[in-house]
Parts: sequence; structure tokens; C-alpha cells
Amino acid sequence: MLRSLLLRVPPDERTEAIRAAVDSVGSGGTADIGLTVSLLPELLDDDLKQRLRARLLRLLEGGQTDLVRAVCAQDAVLQRDLLHQVAQRLASFAGEMHRQSPTDQAVPIENVMPLRESTPSTQSSATGRCEDDTGTIGHLLTFVKSADFSGVEPESFDRLFNAALVLLEHKAIIVSAGAHEGLASLFQASSHMLRAPHQLVWASLQRMLAQEHSRGLAYAIWLRWAFCENAELCVFLGRPYWDFLRQGLQYGDGERRKQCLAILKQSVAIAAGDESSMAKIYSREGGTTGMRQMLQFIMMLMRTEAYVPHRSIEAPVPTRFIGNWIMRSHFHPGTSEAFISFFRFTFLPWATQGSLFTSTLRKEAECLRCKHGDRLAGYIQHLLQHYSSHLAFTSLIVNVLLDLLVTRRSFAYANVYILEGLARAFDVSRTLALVAGELEKLASLASWAALPEVAGDHVFLRCLKLCRDNSSRTAGSVQSEHVVKLITRWNEIEALLDGTAGGGPPPGAVATWHSERSNRDVREDAAIELCHVFRIDLEQSLEPRDAEAKLLEIWTDLEYLEYPKRLLILFPGVLLDPKLAIETLDCEELSNSVVEMVRKLQFVSRSRTYLISPLVLAVRHVVLALPATAAVLNVKQFILGYAEHLPEATVDLRLEDATSHVLQSIAPTFKALSYEYYFGPRATLGAAALLDMTSRLGSNCSDVLVSLLNDLLEPWTSQTVPPPTISPWKSTLQLQLALLCCEQVRSDVVIEGLLERLHYILSLEPLPRFRYLLTWMLVRIYIKHELLRAGLLSQLATKDHHANPKYVASLMKIAVMLASTEHADANFGSKLAAAMIPLAASSKIIIRHEAQWQFPMLMDIARSRSWHTITDNVAFVALDEYIRNLDLFEHPPLERLLDRFDPVKDHTLTNLVEGPWYGLDNTEEPICRREDLVDLYKRDAEHDNGLPPSCMPLGAPPAPIPATAASSEPPLPVDDPQRPLPASQPNDSRALQTKGSASTSTTLTPTPHLRPLHNNDLIVIASLVENPHNLGGLSRISEALGASALHLANPNVVTTKAFLSVSVASHLHLPILPLPIPALPSYLAAKRGEGWTVVGLEQTDRSLVLGSEGCKLPRKVVLVLGSERAGIPARVLAECGVLVEIEQRGVTRSLNVQTAAGVVLFEYMRQHEVGAR
Repeated sequence: MLRSLLLRVPPDERTEAIRAAVDSVGSGGTADIGLTVSLLPELLDDDLKQRLRARLLRLLEGGQTDLVRAVCAQDAVLQRDLLHQVAQRLASFAGEMHRQSPTDQAVPIENVMPLRESTPSTQSSATGRCEDDTGTIGHLLTFVKSADFSGVEPESFDRLFNAALVLLEHKAIIVSAGAHEGLASLFQASSHMLRAPHQLVWASLQRMLAQEHSRGLAYAIWLRWAFCENAELCVFLGRPYWDFLRQGLQYGDGERRKQCLAILKQSVAIAAGDESSMAKIYSREGGTTGMRQMLQFIMMLMRTEAYVPHRSIEAPVPTRFIGNWIMRSHFHPGTSEAFISFFRFTFLPWATQGSLFTSTLRKEAECLRCKHGDRLAGYIQHLLQHYSSHLAFTSLIVNVLLDLLVTRRSFAYANVYILEGLARAFDVSRTLALVAGELEKLASLASWAALPEVAGDHVFLRCLKLCRDNSSRTAGSVQSEHVVKLITRWNEIEALLDGTAGGGPPPGAVATWHSERSNRDVREDAAIELCHVFRIDLEQSLEPRDAEAKLLEIWTDLEYLEYPKRLLILFPGVLLDPKLAIETLDCEELSNSVVEMVRKLQFVSRSRTYLISPLVLAVRHVVLALPATAAVLNVKQFILGYAEHLPEATVDLRLEDATSHVLQSIAPTFKALSYEYYFGPRATLGAAALLDMTSRLGSNCSDVLVSLLNDLLEPWTSQTVPPPTISPWKSTLQLQLALLCCEQVRSDVVIEGLLERLHYILSLEPLPRFRYLLTWMLVRIYIKHELLRAGLLSQLATKDHHANPKYVASLMKIAVMLASTEHADANFGSKLAAAMIPLAASSKIIIRHEAQWQFPMLMDIARSRSWHTITDNVAFVALDEYIRNLDLFEHPPLERLLDRFDPVKDHTLTNLVEGPWYGLDNTEEPICRREDLVDLYKRDAEHDNGLPPSCMPLGAPPAPIPATAASSEPPLPVDDPQRPLPASQPNDSRALQTKGSASTSTTLTPTPHLRPLHNNDLIVIASLVENPHNLGGLSRISEALGASALHLANPNVVTTKAFLSVSVASHLHLPILPLPIPALPSYLAAKRGEGWTVVGLEQTDRSLVLGSEGCKLPRKVVLVLGSERAGIPARVLAECGVLVEIEQRGVTRSLNVQTAAGVVLFEYMRQHEVGAR
């Protein structure tokens, strides 16, 4: 249109017409945008272009930034030229301000610490023309905040940057805040920045940090600068840099501490990647005062809101943080004496604390490992290898380590890992060698007899091997007599272990093989010999009284010697020898003595768990060989004693177990020195023997079996109602034993009572794994007693779905399992299918969902059995097809895969001891594995005892759990902010239910006066929230109060059971969009550029109290919610223009995130919608 109008103007007047149009730009407000955009192609003359730029600049200074921004969006060249002029104007203002208050030098950090109240300096009180143009400067900075810097010239960029830095210190809030926002945009385009502007940033920050009134703004700018693309912080990582950070951590409020922690994390990451900025270790004077200051600082790192009491300042927690970092990063700052001093007097005393070893015992690949010990050994190995060419330095390190060991004052197992690290470095680095003094220290260590057995053997063997290897490495050198003896001992031990010496290795600790025996060892050997003689006598003929006397003699030695390990492991097999057991049946005195000894041995096994396997194996052997001894030995109480509390390995034994794996790594021939060599079979074999013995009692000990079952179930039936989710007296072993007993009960009378008790327990029990085992028992009873199934169907026909929905859901599961068995018929299946129809439409979500999971399984059974009364029913088929089309049926949650149970195929001991159902909760670990049962059966085959059959087959090895797309609690992936995520739609996920939608539909025609369903000016950001229950609640409250969208870190959480249990159907009516946590700052910055106000819900010193006169929420709001534990992180806080908090008057001072979000949303609705209605 403009072109057609210009064509009608005479050519000699056309330029003047365009000039007049340019001069009138902006006089019509936003209506001129189209005219101005149309003018751009007609501006062929440079004078006209300059005239338009000048006009737009005047409009900017007058506050019409939106109009100018819209025009520049159409012409990148115009925006670049206008930015050049804006940069000149801002530089002029900044230069005037700088001339009036010159501040070329940064204030030394020592002049501003500790923090005190201060008055503004003269540098922030500039007067003159700069102060008169405050509004103009603010408008220009507003334009800079939203500008696109992609094509800007470096000169203009630097000029803008420098001007914004100077204007930061302006006393007018509108200017300093505008400069802050402008710098935020400039930092995002940091690829244009050179090193010089970065140096100006640091100089400006130091000036601002030196003053109280500008310190908060300085830390906010510092945070943005630290995360610039090319900030090159390593150039500035000097003493003032770290001291300013420490000042903010020590004296700042919660928000400032978060900012400083984020800066510190980024700074350390940058420093760690630059060898030139690696920290130096230096000695600190000042004694305990200096130590407390440093520990106070580190405590701030651990908890930003923590109050540090005086008496807890010297706690080891902060030291652990530093020490672990040293070992993980393989810290090696240099070969200075300062590092040697630090290593000897600071690091090693911390690293050898016993609590660090005992608290880091972890099982990896079925092997117990000490994580701290492994890290310590790895760090020592790396340190010696890294400096292997500096022989003087490595010699100092080796002597520091050996001096610590020979003092014999450190934690026993610390010696193991220190020596292990030294030895590994020696094995790998061929340049390392030990001198005479170091070898003598090793010889001294080799004679250390006070160490625990496995740890002592490790130290002993490592010392021997180091001496032998060093001798071969330094051939020709003269060795001392002690070293020669150690080398000879090593050769002898190797010959015994590899079999070349003949006879095999002797029993006991390796260090004692060729040592003089102590009086205690001699007496233990004598008692062991008495055991062997006693067994030989039993083969012949031994009177009961003589047998009792000999047993008491051995028992006296056992108690006197305080239960020595070798004798203790051997004695149960002697005490419960079947030949002796025959005598106990006829001799009451002998019987009483044996029973009392078994009882005491079981008590001793609580603290010495290596006794469990020998004792249980011996009891099982004699009871199954002679069933009559079950009553004599009171085997019921024996089983109950372990069922109520199966002992766990002590910390000492676990440390020995972990050390045995380290010991085996010394040499290939040392594989024989395993845990079993020192302590016999593991306790898991004893647990397997306990279960297997119970599975065979029914053949000959039915009375004992029924009594045992009653005692096992009695506490479950008499527990308080409602029971807690986790009770300390409950154990999985109790129900495993009860299941084995149930399988062997024959009496119908007992079965009926048992069935009633199991149903009652199932109706109460909340824990999934216990419900699984109870369901297993009930299914097996119904399989064997078909007449009892009628009662099950009558219970499913109940119309009371509110009393105990979880119990009704379990009954459905049991019924479908029974339908899959070979004895089920079409009549049972038809009745069950008819009963499940109303259950699938139940008002209780637990019942409804369970019916919808089970019904397709029932249909599969009906099709496989050709039950046409079910498969030909149109209603059944329609419901089946609908459920199968739902997403959650195609991709079932993980717990649905874990609790599947086939009453025939899964009825195995393998499934009982390590089935996938253990994954239903994390309260207990399996007490044994299938491998333990296989080992047990191999031992039985060797003796060929003809044992009674087990009530349950062993079964095949457990199959891997199939992969699933939907789990109960899906892990939130590590998000890549550069990877685009698909936008979700409101109907992307469907709840697995057939609930009608009549309540959410309407036939009314919308009328103009009704407000829209969702408010398009309120966005809720919940990416930081982790708990699916809370996310479900946020979905519900956001939809109910009219939010336009909800952003989550992982939208897949909407498919979880926890989310759906709270959200109901709200997520179907509210857009739920992906927003990964790493992308949060950039997203919020973009929304601010679009005119939205980012409001953070966080308690800080600058938070406004929601509902107060000063807290007016803008129309366009992006509401950011913090995580449940840490709140809003510093980088996200930096993007929040407004922070709000909720006034609280109670003691708790904390609200659930759902509740807090609901309060803010309601206040927003009250401020912006109540008046409109």
C-alpha cells in the first residue's frame, strides 16, 4: 500500500514525503509499526536511514521500546546500527558517571572483612547530567536486555558491556537494575567477549563486593559471569576470589549462600581442568583458631542453612568431604615439603579412621568391598606411580607410610589398604625400589601378631612378597638376615599353596604355619584331637555316660577358650552325630546335655555368624536321618529362634570378608585363601539348610510341623490393627517357613482354620512382599482343596468395596491364578468373569485397576481352554479389547512384572529364596541364593543319606526381569539441554480405568461472560520437584486454579502409580510440557525477554510476603517451585525477578510444595480475577 501511494507522488517530492513519514514514526503508537516496516525497503538513501535510526533512538529514549523492538525484529541491519548508537549513548552516560567518581583501583579484600555495616561510598553518588537522564538510561538498557547480538560488531558489544558495568553502580534503582538485566543478556552472548571485558567484570565486582549496599547485586552478577561460555575464570582464581566467596558463605543469607555455592562448584570445575590453576597446599599458622575457621567454612559447604554449634566444629564430616575429593581426584600438587607435611600430619590421620572403613562396606558382584579402603589404596598407588621418576620424593612417601604402620597405632584394616596401595605401585612401577631401612620396617611389620586373622595374613604376605620382589629387582645387593628369612618363608608358603611341597597347606592363619604355637593354640589343638577321638569311639561302642563325660570335657575347653573358631566350627558335627543321637533317645541325662549345648551354640551364633552353617547343617542332618530326634532336640524352637531373628554378620567379620578378597589378589596361588578357608561355609548355606529342612519335615514329623506353623503365624494374627507398614518383629523368613509348612499340612480341619487365619493376615498386611507370600500360600491351599473355592467367589461378589479395597484386589488376583490351573473349569471361569465386571467399574481405584489388569489375563486363559461361555460373550470381549488398547497394559509398570505368579511353574525353592518379588520393596535382602541350595544338595549326594523328599522342587535358575517402559518410579534422566524434547499433549497419557466422563462433559453453549477454562498468563514450573506424589498434587491444583501449563523435568512421571493416585484426571485437561533442569535458566531468561515476570516461591531476605500490600503479582507470571529438600538453586534464583513467601505463624515453618503452590495460585486468581467477576 505504501509503495502504491509513493508511486503517485512526483519523483522530486518523493524523498521529502519519505522524510516526513520517517519523522512521524511513533506519533501513532503501536499503529506505526506497520508503516515503519513498510518504509524500510524504500530507504535507499544513507541520509534517510540515518534519519530513521535517529528517530528510533529518540523513541527509545522516550520509552517506546516495544515499538522499536518490533521494528528491529524485521531488519537485522537496522538493529545492528541502532545498537551501535545505543552503545555510544550508554558509553557517554557511563563516561560522565565515571569521570565524576573515578574508581580505577579495586579495594583490597582485607579492608572489608569481617563484614560490617558501611555507608555508600562517593562512587555511587554521582551527580550531574547522568543523574538527570536516569529515565533515558533505563529505557536504553531495557532495549539492550531484549536485543539480538548475533550480528553486532565487537566494538559495539564491548562498549555496551563496559557501559553496563559502570552503570551497575548507579545509585538509581531503575538504572542499576536495568544494567543488571542488560548484563544478563550480554553474558548469554558471551562468545563475543574478549578477555579485556572479563577483566573489567572482575574489577567492577571487587568494587561492588567491597560495599554493603551493592554486595547482593555483585554476587548475582558474579553467578551469571561464572557460567559464561568463555569466562576464563582460571585467570582470576587468586586469593581475593576465594576470600570473597568465603565471605558470602560465612555471612550471607540463604540466597547468597546458594549463589556462592554455585559459583564455587563452577570455579572448582574450571580450576580442576587447568593444571596452571591447581591449588597449592601450604602450612597455616594460628593453631586451633585457623582450623576452626576452615572447618566452619567447610560446614557451610555441606549445609547452607546449618547452624554450627561450637562443640561440633571439629566434627569429621567436613574433613571427609575434602579427603574424599583428594582421593577421587588423585590430588598430587607437587613434591614440596609442604605436601609431605600435609600428607603425614593431616591426610593420613584422617584417612585411617576406623569409622571410614566400617561405614563404606558395600557388596559388588556378590563380593564385599570396603569402598574407602579401595579409594585409599588407589590413591597411594597413583601417588607413587605418578612420581615414580622422583626417587627422593617417593622414598619420603614410602617412609611416611611405613613409619605410620610400624607405630601400630592406626586402625587394623587401614594397615591393609595402605600396604596394598604401596605394593600395587611397586608391582606396576619397575623404577621403584626399597632401601635397607625400608626393608627392615617391612620385616618388623611381618611379625605383627595383634592383627585380626585375615588382616594379619594380608600384612604378613604383602611384606614377604615386597621383600622377595625387591630382592629380584635389586639383584646383587646384600640383604639383611631378617629379609632373607622373609624371602625363604615366602618361597615355602608358595610351595604349600601351589601343591609343589606336598601335603597341602596346614589349617589356620598363614602367619602361624611355621610359628611357635601359643598355650591357647596348643589347648585348642588338644580339644580338636579329643573331637576326632570321640568320633572314633562312637564308631565302636560308647556308653551314654562316657559319651556325656567326654562331651562335657570338650565343652569345658570350648567355654574356657572363649569359643575359638576352629573348634567352634567343628563341634556341632560332633555333638549331633547320628550315632550319638541314637543314644540320646534312650538316655535322658545325655539328651538334656545335648539339648542345652545346642541351645547355647545357637545363642553364640548371634555374634559369631560363621557358626550358623555348621550348626544348622548338623541339626538338619540328624533330624532328617533320625526323625525321632526332632522332638528330643526341640527342633521347633531351634527353627523359631532363627526365624524371629536370623543373625547378621558383625562389622569385624564383614571387614575380614572384604579383606579376604584383597588377600586373594596378591598372587594367583592365593585363591585358596578365601572366606571359606578362614571361616567355613557362609551363613547363606545355613539359611538354605534351614529352609530345606523345614521343606522335608512333613514326611515324618507332621506334629512338629503343625505346631511350628501355628507358632509362626501367631504373632501375625495377634498384631495391632491397623499394623504399621514395617514392623521390626516381622521377617520374610517367617513367611517363607510358614509357606513350606502350609504345603505339607494334610488335615482338612487344620486347613480350614489355617485358611481363615491367612485371609485375616492378608486383609491387614500392607507390605507388598509379605502380601505376595501370603497370596502364594492361599493359592496353593485352594489348588489342593477345590471345595474351598466357592467361598472365594462369594467374597468377590461383595458389594462393599470401601471396607478393604486392597484385600478385594488380592482376592481377584488369587482367583485368576486359580483359573489358570488344570483343575479349573469353565463354570468357575464364568462366575469369576461375571464377578469382575462390577469390580472393573468400582468407585475404589485400587479395585478398579486390579480388575482391569486381571480381566485380560482371564480372557487369555478362557481362549486357551476354549471356554466359549466367556469368549463368546460380547460384553466380555468388548471390555477386554478396550483394556488391551490402553498404554499401561501394553507397557506395564515394573511392580506388575515383579508380582506375577504362576501357582505351578513358580512354585519352586528358587523363586522362594531369590524370586523377582524381592524387588517389590527394599526392606530386606535375600538370605540365600539358588547356588546355596545347589551346594547343599551336592553335599547330600556325597553322603547318600536317602533324605525324605522336599515339598517344593528346586526349579530353574531365575529368569531376568523383562524390560518395561513404565515403572512405578521412573528415574529422571540426566537431561541434555541441547536435545529437543517432544512437546506433550494433554491426552498423551490415559489412566487405566473405565470411569465415565459424564461428570466432566457439558451440553451448555459457552457464553462470552464465562471465563476461559485456563488462564494463559500463568505458567507453573515444577521441574525441580522430584516426588511423584507432589507432582500429581501440583497437576491437580494447577488445573483446578486455571494455570495455562505445567512444566516437568520428565513428563513420563504422569504414567506412574504415585502420580495418578493424586492427580486423578487433571493431567488430561492441562498441558504438561517437558523442561529439563539444565534448560531452566535459559528458558526463564527467554520468558523474561518476552515480557513475563519470573516469580520464585522461596524464603529469602528479599522475598515479599504473599498477600501484603507490597506484593502485587503481575498479569504474566512464570511461577517457579523449588525442590522439596534444597529449594530453588542459585542459577534459577538469579533469573527470578520477584521472590515471594507465605506468612506462617506456627512452629513448623514449612509447607508442602503442593500446599504452597495452591496458596500462590489462589492469591494470583484473587488479584486478577475476583474484580473482573
